Amino acid sequence: RHFTLKRNRIKALSSGFVRFLPSPLLNTTSLAKALYSTSLFKERDQSVRPSRREIFMAELVTVKVSEGIVRGKRSTTKNGGTYYSFQGVPYANPPVGARRFKPPETPDSWNGVRDALCLGSPCSHINKFTGKMDGSEDCLYLNIYTSELPPNASSRAVLVFIHGGGFVWGSGGTDFYGPDLLMASDVVLVTFNYRLGVLGFLRLDGSDVSPNNGMKDQVAALRWVSRNIAKFGGDPHNVTIFGESAGGVCVNYHLLSPLSQGLFHRAIAMSGSVYCSWALDRSCHGRARRLGEELGCHSDNPQSLAEFIRTVPVTQLVMAQSSMLSDKEKCQDFKSFCCPSVEAQTPEAFLPQDPEVLLKQGKSSNVPIMAGITSGEGKLAYLGKIVPKPLSLLNENLEMLVPPNTSLEKGSTRSQEISNRIKRFYFGDQEICEATHDKYLHKSNPESHSYVGRQAINQAKLMCDKLISYGVHKMVAELSIRSSQPVFYYQFSYDGDWGFLQALGERAPGPDLGSHGIVYPSAI
Repeated sequence: RHFTLKRNRIKALSSGFVRFLPSPLLNTTSLAKALYSTSLFKERDQSVRPSRREIFMAELVTVKVSEGIVRGKRSTTKNGGTYYSFQGVPYANPPVGARRFKPPETPDSWNGVRDALCLGSPCSHINKFTGKMDGSEDCLYLNIYTSELPPNASSRAVLVFIHGGGFVWGSGGTDFYGPDLLMASDVVLVTFNYRLGVLGFLRLDGSDVSPNNGMKDQVAALRWVSRNIAKFGGDPHNVTIFGESAGGVCVNYHLLSPLSQGLFHRAIAMSGSVYCSWALDRSCHGRARRLGEELGCHSDNPQSLAEFIRTVPVTQLVMAQSSMLSDKEKCQDFKSFCCPSVEAQTPEAFLPQDPEVLLKQGKSSNVPIMAGITSGEGKLAYLGKIVPKPLSLLNENLEMLVPPNTSLEKGSTRSQEISNRIKRFYFGDQEICEATHDKYLHKSNPESHSYVGRQAINQAKLMCDKLISYGVHKMVAELSIRSSQPVFYYQFSYDGDWGFLQALGERAPGPDLGSHGIVYPSAI
């Protein structure tokens, strides 16, 4: 409902906030917060239960899964079609208390009938619009949507969607990822939450902290689907996983992980790859200690540190992680404080080796794959949505332009030579700075089509290539060489009214090309 507004109405709404913004340049983050503060853009509390009247009026249905009976409801799409929805179904026990930083556990069974009428809580994260905490630790829930149930439903293809958000925010809720458009097709759709940030990806060797729990949550969700999806009319032998941004990276990881083998049969990676600079944390070992010191624990003993962090209130813990990286660290490779990392080689390891090594050894699942990008992947970063003032930071150190997963040694003559060539390719002799960005931000500016305006467009193209396109292209090249199954490569360029930037009343430089996140409202 947030994104069905016509663009002119969004612009009219946003113009009313101009006089309240702290900067005459219409800072996009401030505009987003202003829009978000209205009831129109305010996110629903996803765990709010429907009213008694809504329950009474709905057509309720029950399905028996491996843990017990769940009660869902018949819903109506925006186009007037009908489907069955089961929301907030647990696929693992709540990872709270002693279970914090532990792998997911198979959910306990229940007696009687469990309501699955509303979304479960998102996993704890900082809301990118408000800067405030959202969600809770009790968050490992999934949602199933199908237009028919057995015995009327034949065995249908299953689509399992993995949400994006840089491994630090987002959920499988309906605000971005509603089922309406897919319910006209013969498919069963599953969306879910997984642990984010420090709660999902903390690494602390020498302790009982399990790495990559956010990825192991996803494996647990896929196992639940394998056990139960036939009860909803789905075919457990015809499962496609797909995801966008960090969700696309996750799809890549599942192709490589021994824990995910056999749980899916096709894969779609949208705007994300294990080769993206922000997809893998290769320097995670000291971060838990830094986090502990930030929170007041200076112990050198890993287990003592783990026990301390496990007792920290979740709000304090999640808020602390957001302040742990400087703008320079973020701009270097656009990583979050915690993201997937390589584990010790044990039977429980999700990622036992570097993904590049696994790819080159041919250890990817041999399934049909589709991967691709949008035409303007870097626009959100360019507009300051990810890191404030990224362009000046790049200008201070041109070697930040070089993708990190190359054979070039930082500081070497060759690395500096390549850095300067990249800079000349995108900017010529012009300095990389925000002045061009601010002046030529809006397409309505008549100068945006001038030479300098084109330079502003090139800044967005640089971010596109550095953040997404390079990594996706490299992944597709590797898979197409080594896989005996089809590998499809696409570029998505449509820029409609449901784009992410349009929802903020924003325009990026250049023609109407898809931006990273363009598919957020309409991905499914």
